[in-house]
Amino acid sequence: MTQLTVNTPRVYELGDENTLPVAEGEKISEGSAIGITPEGFARPLQAGDTFGGFAIESADATDAGDGEKSIRTRYKGAIELEVAGLTAAHVGEEVYAADGDTFVLASSNNTKIGKILRVDGKTAVISFKI
Repeated sequence: MTQLTVNTPRVYELGDENTLPVAEGEKISEGSAIGITPEGFARPLQAGDTFGGFAIESADATDAGDGEKSIRTRYKGAIELEVAGLTAAHVGEEVYAADGDTFVLASSNNTKIGKILRVDGKTAVISFKI
């Protein structure tokens, strides 16, 4: 690999947001966990999908083809979520999503989304990044 020997301006993006193309026929609500299809399109997360962050807006591609609509997502941060079976003893453990709004401690066929930072009753603050 060769080192740069001249100034080479780069394009930078600020923040922890991303824009993803939405899969054909999908409707994604703000706040949903995002799954990435094998073809690289966003949809409401389904167990086993690649995690794509959380929707920070809604997108409706029910009458659109793959990639004709896009959605803004947050791909890194901390989020407060209800997690099934949660106790204070789960701090530091991994959290998984079974769908766009179901968060669990069991990994079986689910998608890893992050780790528990703290617990407050039925909710936890989850650290996440893609």
